[in-house]
Amino acid sequence: MRLWRWTVSRPVVVVAVLVQAVASAVVMVQVRAALVALWGCVTSASLRWMLALARANRTWPVRLPKSGST
Repeated sequence: MRLWRWTVSRPVVVVAVLVQAVASAVVMVQVRAALVALWGCVTSASLRWMLALARANRTWPVRLPKSGST
């Protein structure tokens, strides 16, 4: 009951605490989204690099002519 009287008598403090909690939650969501985007960029870049390497390796190693044909 004492806590209820304290919150009713100080609504500005309660609103400030709620705003701070919402702001910190928003920041956490933004940080998580940034990390997911960064991970997506890293993985897509590595996938593109691996695909480019696989395309380049189609013509490599160069097949040597058979010894009977020379």
